[in-house]
Amino acid sequence: MAAKSSAPIAAPQTAAGSEALQRFHRGELTLDQYLDMVVERNVQHIAPLVSAARLTTIKELMRDALRTSPDLIQVVKDVTGLEPEARFAEDEPA
Repeated sequence: MAAKSSAPIAAPQTAAGSEALQRFHRGELTLDQYLDMVVERNVQHIAPLVSAARLTTIKELMRDALRTSPDLIQVVKDVTGLEPEARFAEDEPA
């Protein structure tokens, strides 16, 4: 059995991803704005294949996972140095 690596998990970066991360580190984007850009980049390839309502649901599920999945929270912390804030239904605007 191979030993588990203790190296931090790193998100793969495209040129656009690197630019967004650089903008975040320069203070041009908030963490939420950066994560929104990550989600947008990751759904671009399916946008033409699903309805607008379905795409919105997928984006919401991805953002929720970034706030609640321990593994994804760790990736966000490794990449940005910040932990995404968990949001609950009562925190969302009505």
